[in-house]
Amino acid sequence: MGGIPQEVESVYVTGDGKRAIYILVKAAAERGATLIVANPRETKLDKHAKFVIRYAYGDEIKTIEDLKGKTKIADAFAKAANAVVLFGSEGLGMAGSSSVAAAAADLLNEAGHAGKTSSGLIGVWPRANDQGAWEMGFEVSDDLAEELKGKAVYIAGADPAGDDPALARALKSAKFLVVQEISLTATAGLADVVLPAQAYTEREGTFTSGERRVQRFYPAVPVTGEARPDFAITSQIARGMGYILEGVSPSIVFDFLATDVKSFERLNYAKLAQVTEQWPIIGHGNVNYGGTSYENKHGLGAQLTSAAGRGETYKLPAAKKAKSLRPKEGELLAVPVTKLYDQGTTVLPAALLAERIGEPAVTLNPSTAEELGAETGELVKLSWNGSQAEVRVRTDDAISTGVALIPRSFGLAVREPVVVSVKSAKKVKSL
Repeated sequence: MGGIPQEVESVYVTGDGKRAIYILVKAAAERGATLIVANPRETKLDKHAKFVIRYAYGDEIKTIEDLKGKTKIADAFAKAANAVVLFGSEGLGMAGSSSVAAAAADLLNEAGHAGKTSSGLIGVWPRANDQGAWEMGFEVSDDLAEELKGKAVYIAGADPAGDDPALARALKSAKFLVVQEISLTATAGLADVVLPAQAYTEREGTFTSGERRVQRFYPAVPVTGEARPDFAITSQIARGMGYILEGVSPSIVFDFLATDVKSFERLNYAKLAQVTEQWPIIGHGNVNYGGTSYENKHGLGAQLTSAAGRGETYKLPAAKKAKSLRPKEGELLAVPVTKLYDQGTTVLPAALLAERIGEPAVTLNPSTAEELGAETGELVKLSWNGSQAEVRVRTDDAISTGVALIPRSFGLAVREPVVVSVKSAKKVKSL
């Protein structure tokens, strides 16, 4: 991400427990922007915020709608000349995240910030190129397991079988399974055909950040074996099916993209590689001043255009209230959260990160753990919706009682809030 524009006077951050945006938002607050942080638990940004809103899991939409009222916080947001909302997926599934995005867009619209330069909505996505996927028109399936059954399935750069037992069962019933991957994942182990793809460190291409800035990346290591870039593999398969897709040069692929997708209009591969002098000046040999930072010689990227910026009419999605679970007396509500270092295919093999990645764990408030008779570090059995897993217990005072944090991309199939039960693994095995 390139940063929050200097002109922004108010920044509202909701549902984000990650640290990826910390530096950008902190810098905006230090410039004088009014920072409003709304989250179910404490974050690093809280100490830089003028206003901190602590809501219960399940009250995400209500918290956003409250900003339309007549309160000190609402006035600070509405009266700003320019305002930005950053939304994450803390404790939310796909339906919940979509509802939060729609509610935030409606808030921006009512406050008069929609469609303005230096104002808008930024998704704090868990992966580097999620925004790029949305720009390309990717859609989410409401019931992926059902859609996979009995179909010919082509999976690239994903491990659904490793993420969710239900998806693994669905894939076993697929008529034909092709997996395009960089390593032999659980999904690749089920495939009829495995196509070896290059890792992003072995090739070049582009990423599109949450703030819709397109940036180039370059090869960092030699190619292993006969692996090929994803676009080249897809192009060859397409030709066999009678479709012509560019499969030689990523720059030509990007040129086609700029022709076919409006938000990429007037961009080209060379433009993404342009650089200008940046501040502070670093990477010029003055280690005492610049530290270990490097001068960017590979390109600052470019901002995608918006419908409003192109003078087109646009329609905001309706803000629908998704069904949301809340912690209840006598129940334990598990909510999914994103960790910076997870057990993803490109992260897990890094031996240097092993201690930071850790093993699958459930994080509870100390009082909740005590009520359940679970101790920190103890192995417990989690059960939910017919699924179960053994994980370690961690405790954190910042979490509400009655809530369990479940990390994404750790092989635990909790993609949205769900009621779970916790029992000591020792007691379960002794029964």
